Amino acid sequence: MEIKTTEIPAWEIALRYATSGLNSEDITGGEQSDTTLGVNWYVNPATRIMFNNVWATIKDAGKMNVFQVRFQINFKTYFIFIKG
Repeated sequence: MEIKTTEIPAWEIALRYATSGLNSEDITGGEQSDTTLGVNWYVNPATRIMFNNVWATIKDAGKMNVFQVRFQINFKTYFIFIKG
């Protein structure tokens, strides 16, 4: 069976929940939890644009909302070996 690929742009939806302990020996940073909703747009096989919205809460410290946009290009690496 042959799998065909196309050059049509693709979309991807992602959802993530994470928790972090921000305390160490000398630092009391609290506990953080965040939820991320992301949309990735694969423009072509080598390029994608990522959109993320993050809702974060640090216990007893406050809340934060961050919107992020990232752009990624995948460069292929080729090695040339020359015999002397």
